[in-house]
Amino acid sequence: MFFANVSFSSTTAEKDTSISSEILLTNELSEAPFFREADKTIEAFMQQWKLRGASVAIVKDGRLLYAKGFGYADKEKEIFATPINTFRIASVSKLITAIAIMKLVEEGKISVNDSVFGPDGILNDEKYSHFTDNRYLAITVDHLLRHEGGWNSRYGDHMFMPHYIARYMNKPLPITKETIIEFALKKGLHFMPGTASSYSNLGYVILGEIIEKISGMDYVDYVNKEILHPLGIWGMRMTSNKYKDKGPLEVKYYDSPNAKKRLSIYSNTQYAPKTYEGTDFETLGSAGGWTASAAELMKLLQGIDGYAVGKDMLSCSIIDSMTILDDPEKYAYGWIHSDNQGNWWRTGTLSGTSAFVMRRCDGISYAFITNTSTYRGSRFAYDIQEMMQQAITTITWWPEKDLFPYLINAENSFSAE
Repeated sequence: MFFANVSFSSTTAEKDTSISSEILLTNELSEAPFFREADKTIEAFMQQWKLRGASVAIVKDGRLLYAKGFGYADKEKEIFATPINTFRIASVSKLITAIAIMKLVEEGKISVNDSVFGPDGILNDEKYSHFTDNRYLAITVDHLLRHEGGWNSRYGDHMFMPHYIARYMNKPLPITKETIIEFALKKGLHFMPGTASSYSNLGYVILGEIIEKISGMDYVDYVNKEILHPLGIWGMRMTSNKYKDKGPLEVKYYDSPNAKKRLSIYSNTQYAPKTYEGTDFETLGSAGGWTASAAELMKLLQGIDGYAVGKDMLSCSIIDSMTILDDPEKYAYGWIHSDNQGNWWRTGTLSGTSAFVMRRCDGISYAFITNTSTYRGSRFAYDIQEMMQQAITTITWWPEKDLFPYLINAENSFSAE
């Protein structure tokens, strides 16, 4: 594995607009006295929560000024985390899916008011036509984006009950997303679409199906072609259920201490850790299957942040429709929350990972991702937020150098150990 020995004071990136593909984003590029206290804050947080590894990035005024890996990408193999290691980002994946949907809206290929099911719906395929609850005819794209599709998570999350669904649908394991959607259609809704909000992974899996139907492309291929690659993002990819199939730069995941195993998604008798084979990350896909480095998430955010610095890939009106809420209790498109001051954030939590992405109204944005679960579950994302706010307040001087040019297709530059 090759890493460039370039100090932060180097002006390489400023002088040369065509940085060599052999120079990758490294921790050394963010080593500087003015970041020392922030480093200490993050390191203390890692120790407090016994996190094995993490990826951190901070952007100010459109420039990537800080990008580091902390701890281990794989503790057992003693592989240290770097800024180019990728981590599961869990429900931050929903932001990617919302961006893809809104790109199709901007191109006039769909409307957020379009019906999803039924003869006049986008998914009017025969396999999705077998429902007796006519409230399904009322579901729109907007409802799915805002978690108002009509499913209440109090009755269980469709994406985390594979064995029950397999038995009910008489299907073999592992079940497919199509089977899960068909199961939901058979079981009916819990409330009239648009009348309430209830967080729904299923809704964003269905949005992934809509992207495939409208674009005529595989969901991942569409996101790569139309969203990621135009932004210069090459390292993001879907995770795998099995450790042996993980990406060459993807980290190893660790559940919280004393976490119990659960039935494998591949078996009715064998148990597996929730971080591998005990959770169907692949089927979550458009709702929770992406991996990324924190720096890549910042590059993605730069394309939709609405700031005057740089060119957004979506129009101002589309970005506004994603983030401006008439009702503060509603979900924003893709974001978990958006306030009336211009602060947007997105969280993501699954077994073995927790992520937090923030766009602040003062021109500062950041991302933190870890490969370790804690007993706090989804609430841990807000511990991350508090810590990162503290770390950023310790930075009293910001350099001019931009590290974004060091974000290259690292996966194709070398083979990981």
